[in-house]
Amino acid sequence: SHLPSSGGSPQSSPAAAAMAEDSGGGGEIAPEGGQGGQERTNTRWHEHDWNRILAGEGTADKYLNRGGLIRKDRLAALAPPEHHPETQVLRTFDDFLVALRELGGERGASAEVEFVLKKAHSSNAHGMKFLTGADARLLFWEETPMALRLVALTAGAGAFAAVLLGMGSWRRPSRAASGLLPALVASSAAVLVAHVIWTKRWVSSTQKATAPRDAEFRAVLPGHEAAAAVVAAAAAPGGGEADAKQEVWVLQRHIKPWLHEGHKFHLRVLFLCVGDLRAFVHENVRMCVATEAWEGGRQDGSRSAALVTNMGVNQQWNGYDASVQNLSLDALGSARAASVLSEVARVLGETLQRVRAAGRRQFFTLPNCWELFGADFLVEGGSGRVVLLEINPAPSLTSFAQSWGMVEDGGTELRRALLGPDPLGGALPFGWREVEVDPRRAPSPWAK
Repeated sequence: SHLPSSGGSPQSSPAAAAMAEDSGGGGEIAPEGGQGGQERTNTRWHEHDWNRILAGEGTADKYLNRGGLIRKDRLAALAPPEHHPETQVLRTFDDFLVALRELGGERGASAEVEFVLKKAHSSNAHGMKFLTGADARLLFWEETPMALRLVALTAGAGAFAAVLLGMGSWRRPSRAASGLLPALVASSAAVLVAHVIWTKRWVSSTQKATAPRDAEFRAVLPGHEAAAAVVAAAAAPGGGEADAKQEVWVLQRHIKPWLHEGHKFHLRVLFLCVGDLRAFVHENVRMCVATEAWEGGRQDGSRSAALVTNMGVNQQWNGYDASVQNLSLDALGSARAASVLSEVARVLGETLQRVRAAGRRQFFTLPNCWELFGADFLVEGGSGRVVLLEINPAPSLTSFAQSWGMVEDGGTELRRALLGPDPLGGALPFGWREVEVDPRRAPSPWAK
């Protein structure tokens, strides 16, 4: 029968062992949890006997390798670029500053949230941090040595003074030349005094909110020396490679969200891959809405209740109300909902095609495997563009249980109602829409 294969102590084949790391965090990213007390409802990657699965004996409710889908650092390189946030991959605080510079954080002028930092191998919004343009500018300013700051400010002020002096004395060049040195000295002194006053008053008052956030980034992102020590420990003979493994992060440009009654939201889409390879999306798409209004977090990267839309996180905050924060896609209106779902299916189909084309180290499909994923999308404000944020393994079904009026009992009955007795061997229950996985598909209207 087509049931998930499991055993007491499964042994991995050489092929499975070689790909365990690529599959995502040693074969598995932690399943989503913390959402209404959901229990684990499927088999973990390491619980399958991959020797038997590769030999075609039995089936599995996981794929051998799907790192190109579920790892954010991999997905960023493989998803359609016009439907995925601009992304930089990093491991250290130094990398973070470089990534921020690459995304324009050093020259950004907006006071609104512009960047988001996420762990590449985690779901549930764990470790997620937001930055405004002001946060980014202040980070770069504080990382600039004092001497360079003063040189830059003095040179700029001196050049400006020289231009003004020259404009006022163009009829008498000799007088302009003789007055240039005193003007430079006076302007430089003025800049020094102004900088001291500005640093003590304006920056110190601004840093009351931003300095603790800077400390947060330094706490979670190791410095260059610490990162080098981790690499050295991993490379040492017999040297605790797994324990010394560095955390991987992604820094992404924050997408300005489409709002629902003034609140940010994301879409949770159930995404089913079957065999080698068919794919489906479920028509019951949930809108996960932030607890606080977007306006409260638009210029404040620390206001998680307005910025984070993950259902499990929002359930922990006072004021959470599932009746207005766990909505059907139809809340956008039937016409827009139909358009969004069609675009979601198209984007996922193109993503699958691109990930498969990258090879089995990104997605290793087998005819006797299937897997259910949770794909998260954002609708861009103004344009209505659909943006794929991430794809999660072992998705929580709590939001869907609530929408169907089912009691969450660990998910067994819900999974059977959703997937049927066997996704590999029979027709799926009502509500699934097949996704076209075809490299000959028409290009995205958003492609440049």
